[in-house]
Amino acid sequence: MLIEKTMSNDNTETYTNLWTVSEGCKILWQKYVKNRLMYDYTGIVHPIIHLKGKTYFCDDYINMK
Repeated sequence: MLIEKTMSNDNTETYTNLWTVSEGCKILWQKYVKNRLMYDYTGIVHPIIHLKGKTYFCDDYINMK
């Protein structure tokens, strides 16, 4: 399940879209994500970050900023 959340100016989040996509099919994910930041919670403690076709571990992404 792919959930799109949007942050408002007052720092509150709202769910704006919801899609069901096949697990592990990166091409389908990118169809909906469109190079935006995506957190992947597939049963691990820390999310995997997908951004512009590249994949990062959470710590690596944070250190990149």
